[in-house]
Amino acid sequence: MNIFNEIKATLQEYLNNKQIKNTEIILEEPNKLEYGNLYTNLALMISKKLKDNSINIAEDIKRWLLAKKNTYILKIDIVKPGFINIFLNNYSLFNMIKTINNNEKFGKKATKNFKYNLEVVSANPTGNLHVGHARNGIIGDSVRRILKYNGFNVYTEYYLNDAGVQINLLALTVFYNYLNMFDIDVVTNDNLYKGIEYKKIAEQIYNKYQDDFVKTKYSDKEILNTKVNNIFKEIALNHFLKSIKNQLNIMKIHVDYFISEKKIYESGIINKMLKHYEKTDASYWKDGALWLKTTEFKDDKDRVLIKKDGTYTYITPDLASHHLKIIKTKPDKIIDFWGGDHHGYIKRMQCGLDLYGHQENILEVDIIQMVRVIKDNKEFKMSKRKGTAIWVTDLVEMIGYDALRFMLCSKSNNTHMDLDIDLLSSKTSKNPIFYIQYACSRIMKILKRAEIEKIHYQNIETFNYIENESEQKLIQKLLLFTKTLENAANTRSPHLICDYLYNITKLFHNYYHQYKIIDNNKELTLGRLYLINAIFTILKIGLSLLGIEAKEEM
Repeated sequence: MNIFNEIKATLQEYLNNKQIKNTEIILEEPNKLEYGNLYTNLALMISKKLKDNSINIAEDIKRWLLAKKNTYILKIDIVKPGFINIFLNNYSLFNMIKTINNNEKFGKKATKNFKYNLEVVSANPTGNLHVGHARNGIIGDSVRRILKYNGFNVYTEYYLNDAGVQINLLALTVFYNYLNMFDIDVVTNDNLYKGIEYKKIAEQIYNKYQDDFVKTKYSDKEILNTKVNNIFKEIALNHFLKSIKNQLNIMKIHVDYFISEKKIYESGIINKMLKHYEKTDASYWKDGALWLKTTEFKDDKDRVLIKKDGTYTYITPDLASHHLKIIKTKPDKIIDFWGGDHHGYIKRMQCGLDLYGHQENILEVDIIQMVRVIKDNKEFKMSKRKGTAIWVTDLVEMIGYDALRFMLCSKSNNTHMDLDIDLLSSKTSKNPIFYIQYACSRIMKILKRAEIEKIHYQNIETFNYIENESEQKLIQKLLLFTKTLENAANTRSPHLICDYLYNITKLFHNYYHQYKIIDNNKELTLGRLYLINAIFTILKIGLSLLGIEAKEEM
């Protein structure tokens, strides 16, 4: 039962009857309960098209809704300048709660014929995942869960930047640590990565190869012996890839495919792509470089694919990887989750795919802004090169997995956020995930007591006790859950789920402190147990969409 959709469908029938097209029906929650359960400004939106007073139109819409004999409407009020306030009856609200209690997958949509491909993480395998990678991955994975719950087919990918300058630098970092094991003086290089992990990898190489490489020459950028360079690269990459997969598993981030940049180079797909661009007159040579005609799709300038020195620009393998994922997974829409510093890169990628002949606007990019880690009221500065980054494993150890996932989803993607370690380690109402989990535990404790006392609330057929404001607010919030799910899917915004869970939790805790759930009044007790059981179901579903389990005990 989706009251929102049923009322919107009836309003759409009204628009069709009036031959009004291209008008979005907005159905919202009023600021106060006295204004009803839902309201719409539809009359105001179409008054010019109908050339009539918005109050008159509102009255006409009211008659239309009531004439349909909707069993869920108690009454409709018209408020100047033309708002339509809809009050739902207890019967419809009870049936909604009944539907929740009878369905652990309440709000889950039927499978749609639409496929998403999500690139949830794109990180250099030159170290462990840090908090920035974690935010991208956790938001991406939560979007995956939300989209699947709303009926979409979803595939996820991790783009592995395992080629290029940074990988040579990784090998060189391990090589420096290897040489240090023999007390060999090495030239200081501030560009190398810092941290104990690189020493561990060097020890692996020493245990296998002993002193085989001590006389190998190197520069400040790479190991000069290709064979030795490849050995160090392969061992270091395998080490960090295994570690990264383990960290993804710890964070419950599901990845269907790992796309290797190195394998893209080796596959020949880049050359095929470049030949296609030349064949279709989408590229041209100028000043010794190969350019892509991205201005034909409103980019601010054409983009270089091959530089004068014959090397590729960053966009070239990226376009090839996206071309490959389109061939492989045949998505209707590709969503990449990128850091804020890549914003200027979006348009050229979209233009490159359009020029190849792929579906227009097949690629969308959600920008994920940076995270500041706060400890003892001070920002903890992070740098992978300096070895001062906070790794995912450190965060999980400090604040726990649930707190990490919830907080990294709790703000809009495009908003910078602070991750306060002290707050998230606390067991107070200021810690949002603790607050929500405590509500789950509190409800289950009451329901278990009811079970022990043999209070059978599960099969009640109606309740008429909905009198106090706290219960009305809770029921109102339950009413909004399916709309929240749809909004979170349509906008790819997990923070909407976080906001919803926190708000209904706050209402529940206030309700718990005001009223006894198990009371001497049997009918009242049955109704309240039925209500809080529905609240637990919604909390459990909402948390699962964020990759978090509802705690039954704390």
